[in-house]
Amino acid sequence: MSLLGPQDLGKLEEMIGVTFKDRGLLLDSISHPSSPNASIEHFRCLTHLGDRILLFVISEDTYHVYLNERRTIGDKRRSMDHIVSNKHLVHIARKSGIASFLKGKNTGKPVADCVEALIAAIYLDAGMEKARQFIRKFICKEIKIEDRQKGEISFEKKRKEKDPRILLEQRSMSLFGGCPFYGIANRIETSEDSLFVVAVFLKGKEFGRGTSADLQKAEKLAAKSALRKLETQ
Repeated sequence: MSLLGPQDLGKLEEMIGVTFKDRGLLLDSISHPSSPNASIEHFRCLTHLGDRILLFVISEDTYHVYLNERRTIGDKRRSMDHIVSNKHLVHIARKSGIASFLKGKNTGKPVADCVEALIAAIYLDAGMEKARQFIRKFICKEIKIEDRQKGEISFEKKRKEKDPRILLEQRSMSLFGGCPFYGIANRIETSEDSLFVVAVFLKGKEFGRGTSADLQKAEKLAAKSALRKLETQ
């Protein structure tokens, strides 16, 4: 499409769910440098910004999903590489109908660049939340909403859970006026692993122990044991 009037821009706004305050920004984002009278430098700036916003939102969403599902970082990278690829962005632009509004070359990378520029334009005109909604609606449908929500709930729950070592330190300062001391009481070698046995001391007296192959986890278990002992005193 070589010429776009207000009616065309209105249809595009309706399609993407954003009403622009500055339609010049929208027009620049869908005008590839291969089209006549395109603002080349501005378009390049928009694609650069849009690429970074897309990467941020995809990284955020895949973080929550993969944290919840305990998949590997390799899985996460492969999923991200697919979602942000030019091939995927072109497919999304064509499937959604966005490609029919783009000015200039309507194949391959130029289409992907316009999608990234459009993301930046939405961010600059309507804010991060609108840009995030656009990305989630059109680009990363592979990340199921329920999976993302599960991951976010799981993350929020973990964030709110206090480290037992912090709780023990607060309790120790209140009761004894000093911090707990953690020491490795023993090392247990098994056929599969090496286990740390950590003891925690309050005012020179042992209050709890924890055992784990992970030293920090052993300290947390020791702190939990000490907190339980303090509750019974």
